[in-house]
Amino acid sequence: MQVFCVCKCNRNRNLSIPDPELCYALCQSANFTTYADYELIVALYIRPECLAGHYCPFSRVIQPLAPINFMNIYWMNIGPELTNSIKLDSNGKGMDNFGMLSLAISSVFVFVPRSNLGSMHYDQNYLTYLLKYTTLDTSTWQSIDCGNCNIRLEGELVWNADSNYTKTGSHEIVQVKTTRDEFNTLRAFPNPTQENCYVVPTEKQRIRYIIRVGFYYGNYDSLSKPPVFDLFIDNIKWTTIDTSINYGEPLYEEIIYENKESGFFKICLSRIKDGGVPFINSIEAVPLFDDLYSEMEANATYNLVTRVNWGGPEVRFDEDNSDEIYNRIWSKADEMPYHSDSGFPDLTLTYENYPPFPVLMDAIEPNFDASEPIIMTIDLPQLTPQSAYIVFYLAQLNFRGLNQNRTVKIEINSQDQGTVEAPDYGETTVVTKYPVMVSGPSINITLTRGDEWSLPPMIAAMEVFTKWDSNVHLKSAAATEYFFFVYPLTIFAMLSLMA
Repeated sequence: MQVFCVCKCNRNRNLSIPDPELCYALCQSANFTTYADYELIVALYIRPECLAGHYCPFSRVIQPLAPINFMNIYWMNIGPELTNSIKLDSNGKGMDNFGMLSLAISSVFVFVPRSNLGSMHYDQNYLTYLLKYTTLDTSTWQSIDCGNCNIRLEGELVWNADSNYTKTGSHEIVQVKTTRDEFNTLRAFPNPTQENCYVVPTEKQRIRYIIRVGFYYGNYDSLSKPPVFDLFIDNIKWTTIDTSINYGEPLYEEIIYENKESGFFKICLSRIKDGGVPFINSIEAVPLFDDLYSEMEANATYNLVTRVNWGGPEVRFDEDNSDEIYNRIWSKADEMPYHSDSGFPDLTLTYENYPPFPVLMDAIEPNFDASEPIIMTIDLPQLTPQSAYIVFYLAQLNFRGLNQNRTVKIEINSQDQGTVEAPDYGETTVVTKYPVMVSGPSINITLTRGDEWSLPPMIAAMEVFTKWDSNVHLKSAAATEYFFFVYPLTIFAMLSLMA
């Protein structure tokens, strides 16, 4: 018999109330016995507007993420008589003894055997996490398939055609295909006199976004000359894109960026001298209603250097195989001379930044000698000094002996960053180091055991950001073209006078 069963119910478009018995029917395949043998714990996500008596349209559900003023969650223990507590009035609106079920945009029903209630502990934070994941609303996400003329569905993810976001450039198809459909089309911008920009809508309130843009040349123009060009956001230089790097494979640039309450942001591509024609394959933006990366400064932008899943495969948003609810990509690490461990993390716990559980199921540790360190070298995109934001996800996937412990000493560029005691089996400790001053070309991170009696270090995942400081602003296309036209004429006139 299963310990518990979780199922999701949404309001239908006719505003019918969630039906727990229909949800329960989904659990019967998990060898549940009878409906009466189970206690029902229900979590309801209710928008504040609903509680205030305002109309709550189904099509515009705020993603159920903290801070608390964005959501109201109600927990109830309900017996098998739940069906009798629900009635419908003459208008078809739901009424119930609690006065709340009819207002729920979505609900999570957790069926727990009554025989286990006295011995089982359910963490409300975990149930809140279940609510977030199972009621995840991707309608606030922006996923733009550049160069594609049609809307494309990828599970619950909707990739929009790009014609509503930009009016310049041309649609192109790559010659060398990839397994990711969004990289098989692109929009190129051959005319440097135009403003080659995308206008991407955002929430009106000030909020942080994960913004990721993708580039893949794929020899779309048959020239075999991957271009180099500048990328801007809201007229401030983001970075220079060199599409010849990464061995010709697709590449991403990602930032955590706070919108300016304008209701949109602009992403622009600017040609540089002898750089070739700019292009772009994809734009993705996800609002962070939760307080992720809580030590990041307000009004600051952070550039993602790496987000790596040590010892495991790539993990990204996938409605079937992952609980990555912020559309982040946890990359598979390059081959390293360390032992890979696998285990089962405690699914009733949640952690800072909400790392997906598949990432916490794999980790690396030294091969044989417990005294050996784990050494990680992270390449930086800039050589100038910068402030780094580094997050370590230290897992405990092995059972410890009676007198064993695991402590991890962290060094960054040979500077001691402290010692951390690893958690109990199945748990993860999240450690954030910020600010850490670094300079290129790389960051050297060393993890060693804290003392000679300790087990070797173990790490499941890591994220590295650098605080973004750009003073370069985008000139208008017309002004840039005028400069390149007038400057040579001025030099020619001066030389003529000197002659």
